Amino acid sequence: MMKQCILACCKIYISESRNARALEAIERAATLHPEAAIVNKFEDSAYNRVGYTLVSDVAHDKASAGSAASSPLQQAAYAMVETALKAINLELHSGTHPRLGVVDHVCFHPLGQASIDVAAQLAKNLAANFGGNLQLTTFLYGAAHQEGRPLDYIRRQLGYFKPNSVDNQWVGWAASDSMALKPDEGPIHLDRAKGITLVGATTWVDNYNVPILSTDMAAARRIARQVSGRNGGLPGVQAMALLHGKERLEIACNLLDPSRIGGERVQREVERLAKEEGMSVEMGYFTDLSQEQIVQKFLKLNALYLGSGLRLRYPLLADASLQKGRGGKSKRAKKKMKHSKLVACKLYISEGRNDAALEAIERAAAHHPQATITKKFPDYAYNRTRYTIVSYLIEEDEARVVDSPLRQALFAMTEEAYKTIELGTQCGTHPRLGVVDHISFHPLAQSTLHEVANLAKLVAADIGGRLHVPVFLYEAADPQGRALSSLRRELDYFTPNFMGNQWAGWSLPNVLPISPDEGPQYVDEDKGVVFVGASPWVDSYNIPALTKDVDLVRTIARRVSTRGGGLPGVQALALLHGDKLEIAFMFLEPDRIGDKEVQMEVELLASEEGLRVEKGYYTDLSKETTTKSYMKLASAD
Repeated sequence: MMKQCILACCKIYISESRNARALEAIERAATLHPEAAIVNKFEDSAYNRVGYTLVSDVAHDKASAGSAASSPLQQAAYAMVETALKAINLELHSGTHPRLGVVDHVCFHPLGQASIDVAAQLAKNLAANFGGNLQLTTFLYGAAHQEGRPLDYIRRQLGYFKPNSVDNQWVGWAASDSMALKPDEGPIHLDRAKGITLVGATTWVDNYNVPILSTDMAAARRIARQVSGRNGGLPGVQAMALLHGKERLEIACNLLDPSRIGGERVQREVERLAKEEGMSVEMGYFTDLSQEQIVQKFLKLNALYLGSGLRLRYPLLADASLQKGRGGKSKRAKKKMKHSKLVACKLYISEGRNDAALEAIERAAAHHPQATITKKFPDYAYNRTRYTIVSYLIEEDEARVVDSPLRQALFAMTEEAYKTIELGTQCGTHPRLGVVDHISFHPLAQSTLHEVANLAKLVAADIGGRLHVPVFLYEAADPQGRALSSLRRELDYFTPNFMGNQWAGWSLPNVLPISPDEGPQYVDEDKGVVFVGASPWVDSYNIPALTKDVDLVRTIARRVSTRGGGLPGVQALALLHGDKLEIAFMFLEPDRIGDKEVQMEVELLASEEGLRVEKGYYTDLSKETTTKSYMKLASAD
């Protein structure tokens, strides 16, 4: 552990979130400087913008002006910016968040016992390298500027807040070529493909966004003006109204003095003002960890990695297991992996026919190699695909799971699914209420159900807060322990709405009849809702029935299921599957009742009705085989 907590934080805002290859290249550049850890990444597809939060120890830095080698934090930030300028062209970029450059903003904050002067020197050194080495037009602000110019002043002078395209968007170079201010570093004549960047140093700033369920931009701007400290609103609060997706707006706020005015106070004020305008708002969300969380996360990483003499190969989002170093995988790394607590996740996507969409989802997963897909099961007739993904848990202590590479992989996959699939145009013969219909977590190896449930709740909060999708928690992840089947029945999940036995589009009211645990009450019809829960291992087993008599097969399914007085721990559903029917089973206690008992019972009931059934099949590996498959794949990586 470090003897002194002298840290600095750097936040880099890049004008891109839709080009996965560009972001992957930027993140690879950071891995060359493992002493600086990326502790958070916040992507926003609507804004087409991503924010990275990096932290490093600066206790022993020699901050020689103009040197890119004076700090690990500077080295990592410089490498990421250099790569971003190569991979992204501002003239081809569009989004609903203002920006003036590929690298729109770089800000430094002191952490721990570090001073603002340390942060300011880091900012000035980096700006000098941007201007001199990268020929990037750069403006300094805050403590990094000799007159202490504030960030918002520079932005107003440069026309930052004025959209230049329809639908409140910024497209290409959005300001005048004749700049009202002279840059502090770099050329006066800017490169339109790069734009400009703002680099500064300040005390800690929180970012808090409040969604508004309206497209009335004029009203949202009135709310933003009244909230802002500049117009007599809340002290230390900067606010602007932005379009966020097709049917909503956001009040995006900078909290310059978060210990005085925080997210709760802003939320109350926006709700009050919105009510006066006749508008509904959702619960807001922070776009980054708190100052304290960032320090704790970095110190934990420092203890895990730097204290071990190992380097982070994948620092992104603190994917913390002992990884392969430059010289290959160490024995210590293998030992740690073998004794990690493991978790399996089953991700159900409402798409089984669009190969391009599924490939995009799998590419998103590939950016997080510490989470391994052990099984993929696509079904063309149902138009549904299940991915089984395994990784390890990261614990702050024995009582609290704080993260997992699985969390980042799932967020990337679900985000990509919502980009590439529209529920409104999807149909199939399996019930579903969302593009991402169901995410279930199951403990493996030494992990417990309680630990896995904590991870499920983190993932649910990510999807609800960042992707704005209603999320319903069930079983161990739900404080009330509600069963998945009960929630589904409340939302009419099992009732087909198209051509007798198919599900098509969104069929429920846009305002849900029951409140979700995370995310909005209002449903985006192209996304739907998602169920997220944690339970002991569940097996899925399907038995084909050689008939088209749906009523008859439903009768058999009811008689086999626990709910119908049949086998314990068995759920059953009769579904059309191509030119035949199937009874789809879930074995909630597979060690007690498995395929042999169910197959025998179905065959007995079918014979009584003069019906033939085929031998059933599992749609996934067993719990034991899943664990073995993961260990084999992880060892070979």
